[in-house]
This record gives sequence, C-alpha cells and structure tokens, in this order.
Amino acid sequence: MWERITSLAAADLTDRRDYVPPHNFADASIKVEGAIHDEWKAHIAPSEAVLGVEAAAREYTQAGHRLDKTVAAAKAAGASWADIGRAAGISRKSAHERWADKQ
Repeated sequence: MWERITSLAAADLTDRRDYVPPHNFADASIKVEGAIHDEWKAHIAPSEAVLGVEAAAREYTQAGHRLDKTVAAAKAAGASWADIGRAAGISRKSAHERWADKQ
C-alpha cells in the first residue's frame, strides 16, 4: 500500500510514500504510477515465464506427434531406418529403437 504524505520532505518512493498537497485528490503521480508499474511487472514476471514454458512444452509435444506421424508415413512409403535416422539427425539404430514399435 502507498501512503499519502502531506510533507514534501517526508516523501520517499522507496518506502511507498508520496506527497499529495492537502485538499487535492490523491491521484497517483507519474513517478508513483511508474513505480507501481515496475513493481507489477516484477510481480508477474515468474508467471509470464511459466506461461512461456507451457507454450513451448505444448509446441514440443505437438512437434513430437507430427514427427511420429511423418516417420510412420515415411516407413509405410518404403523409407529405410537409415534414411529416417539421417533425416531426423540420429543413427539408423536410434531411429529404429524410437519408432519401430509405434507402427
């Protein structure tokens, strides 16, 4: 919470104390609004980062499903495990171990 201070000398943004002249509405000054915005951004930064992780994980899972389907299609079309492994950047043996049981 911010505290309204009626003495300009007692104002201190680091302590959340802002000067507002007597008889004025306690509208936040530009400096206070900036400080509140900075505080809010720091507060939500972890949540925003986690949302990025969730989106990347979703994309990763979707890409894995697409890869599984295209490997199955390539195998059904007659591609060798060596060709599939080379296309996926892995060895023939690794390709076979990863996808042979998914057909």
